Amino acid sequence: MLCLRCSRLAPPSPLTTLSSLRSALPSTALRISSPPARRNITISTLPRPTLSSPRLESSTSPILSTLQSTSTTSTTSPPSSGLGSLLLTRGAKRDTYDPSHLVRKRRHGFLARLRTRKGRNTINRRRTKGRRDLSH
Repeated sequence: MLCLRCSRLAPPSPLTTLSSLRSALPSTALRISSPPARRNITISTLPRPTLSSPRLESSTSPILSTLQSTSTTSTTSPPSSGLGSLLLTRGAKRDTYDPSHLVRKRRHGFLARLRTRKGRNTINRRRTKGRRDLSH
């Protein structure tokens, strides 16, 4: 038995076609089993053109040719890092040591404190206490 990835890539064998399954199973087994879940057709699930496949009707061929041309351009382009990599490191704690204190000033500096309400409260609290340095 093939895994899901392999079964999608491999061409269907004669044993896995619907007509052969219906003839192999008794009619009671077909009534008991639930119908297959409906899947949305996306560009990646469209059939790929092969040499042995018959020609499609001319009325649907312009639509499929445009879909196949867009699918080939999307699969040949290298995967971009995009927003997925940003979301992974967005909330993670990082090593923020920087000798020039740029990262520390960005995170805990005066301008960063002014941007949020809690930061403004911190500056006001330190100002009322008489602190010489209000922030980094």
